[in-house]
Amino acid sequence: MRPIRPTLLRFSSPARSVFLPASVSPGSRLWGRFQSISATRWSKRSSTRKNFSGSTLEPSSDRARRHVPASRGRDVVRNSLSRRLALAARLVSLPSLALVVLLSFSGAAVAQRASSAPMSLIIVDIQQAQRDSLPGRALAAQRDKYQQNFQSEFNAARQALQRSDQDLAKQKGTMPQEAYDQKVKALELQVVAFQNKTQMAVRALEKSTDSAMAELMNAILTITGEIAAEMGANLVLPKQQVVLHEPRMDVTAQVIERLNKKLPTVNFPIPQVDDHSSPEVPPSKSGKK
Repeated sequence: MRPIRPTLLRFSSPARSVFLPASVSPGSRLWGRFQSISATRWSKRSSTRKNFSGSTLEPSSDRARRHVPASRGRDVVRNSLSRRLALAARLVSLPSLALVVLLSFSGAAVAQRASSAPMSLIIVDIQQAQRDSLPGRALAAQRDKYQQNFQSEFNAARQALQRSDQDLAKQKGTMPQEAYDQKVKALELQVVAFQNKTQMAVRALEKSTDSAMAELMNAILTITGEIAAEMGANLVLPKQQVVLHEPRMDVTAQVIERLNKKLPTVNFPIPQVDDHSSPEVPPSKSGKK
């Protein structure tokens, strides 16, 4: 059984809000009963409020019974004031204690820092190393070559499909409807095959690029680690994340120089595209059968 979620309904008075079940809706039997009960409770509370007097919001009879002698009230105030003064005196002594603790910890931190080795860091521009190094340029050249080949092939196939579509539109009134529908269906299958091959070529090119980029990044990180060990650096940061730094901290030029010697080129795998999905280029002439 699903639980009943409460719904917020309001009476005529904006100061009163009551949560009702969702089943208690206007016009139902429970609604009339709820109105009568609520009116009774509201009238009782209103009559009780009429007996209140003054700003204490308390009946006069109860206030008389709860009357506190003046002497006892002064004692309560005096005791409260004494406690506050004592607390203030204790708080005044806290800053000196905090200062002592701070000085003790500061002395320990300074002693520990003096005993440990100083921090040394270097900065590397990874993007520049990928862009300006010999293996990075070789990677970009091979990727662009495959991309241009795919683009030329797909442009030719797309133009052939467009010509076939135009020729088929001209033949619409010169052949039976059944034959025309078959040609339209065949052309649609060729378009779908063309789209599938395009997507597979893009994924194959991305896979080959990622493989070559992984080899390049592995070499960059290895060389950066070697330079950091030689310079005694215990922290390496990418240049794009640094706002200001000393020029001597930037070792990008050294990384590129060693990278060119260690890895003049990278292995760019040939993108493997399924030949079965290659689109059949339809004939461009509009001859009738």
